[in-house]
Amino acid sequence: MEAIPVLAKRCPQLPVIVLSSSEDPGDVRRALKSGACGYVPKSASPRNILSALRLVLAGEIYVPPLLLDVAADGPGQVPGDVGERLTERQTEVLRQLCRGLTNKEISRALELSEKTTKSHITAIFKALGVVNRTQAAAAARRSGIVTY
Repeated sequence: MEAIPVLAKRCPQLPVIVLSSSEDPGDVRRALKSGACGYVPKSASPRNILSALRLVLAGEIYVPPLLLDVAADGPGQVPGDVGERLTERQTEVLRQLCRGLTNKEISRALELSEKTTKSHITAIFKALGVVNRTQAAAAARRSGIVTY
């Protein structure tokens, strides 16, 4: 875990994926919080490992289903107030994402670069413990961030 932030600092363009024999949700959270872009248990199928690699190489975050399974109310429902885990700007981006806008459209609407929008979306996924836009939108609706 200590190597993750070191790698992220030395090579910020290098996506770090943890491959571990541990299936402890706490280990997953620590790795992602340390800056890993993905966490893959060794027990994952070859197809899941490949999917995780593709997702991370596309600039997204991979969270294994085992972490989503521990949330009491299902995927994307992590304990604590969602509003407290997101910045004001991330909340604005999440609202636009919930409207079904693309990164380019969100960038235009909020006057952000696409790179900044993508960074916000990555942070939103991490904060919500989700792996895609659909899960993020569902978590936002459940938490009351959006009501439509």
